[in-house]
Amino acid sequence: DVLWSRGLPLEMSARLVDSPWHVQLPEPYGTNEKLTSVISYLQENPASISGLPMCYEPSQILEKRKERGFAMTPAFDLTPAHVGDSSNHFIVVAVAALQLACGGLDECHNKITPLSWDDGTIFGGPPVYDSPARPEATLLHFLVHLREGHHPGEFGTGYQNSGYWAGGIAEHPTLGQMQEVARTMAAEATSEGERQLLEPLGQQWSSQSFVR
Repeated sequence: DVLWSRGLPLEMSARLVDSPWHVQLPEPYGTNEKLTSVISYLQENPASISGLPMCYEPSQILEKRKERGFAMTPAFDLTPAHVGDSSNHFIVVAVAALQLACGGLDECHNKITPLSWDDGTIFGGPPVYDSPARPEATLLHFLVHLREGHHPGEFGTGYQNSGYWAGGIAEHPTLGQMQEVARTMAAEATSEGERQLLEPLGQQWSSQSFVR
């Protein structure tokens, strides 16, 4: 949905969403059964790009919403404690990223909002000021609302909300990696339309390009 909104051909979108989860986890994570079950799930079920509505509810309520597709994934009950020190903000963000990839937009949002937003919320709780993981939490905040897509949310549609968060990730190193991917794909483009879409992103990456 996100990529198609930018006019990318279907076959090109399929190339971009090929599973990136064929990874060899380093120890001690490689023997973590819960974590490896989530990675295995993502290997077989790559992260979707289709828009999903969000609930904006506290985690204790989300836990009871077993009718959601996300509840059927191994990431539904994944917590930072499964991975390591639950007070480590980077571990919190890593778990949030895995839950987002599995379709848990609200679970991800509840975890990263206190680390990236300076006001308390009913779903995320009080803010955590000066988190060392704030840049990564901000990047996920952009991605979770981008995935929300055209659905109405807390501040307009997900696309509109992600446009706000796009302004806070301009210097994140991940975007340099994305720019390199766009440059490579532009060079390998099979049509003039693909090349014209990708070349500008390969020259100067803009997260706003994915916001309708």
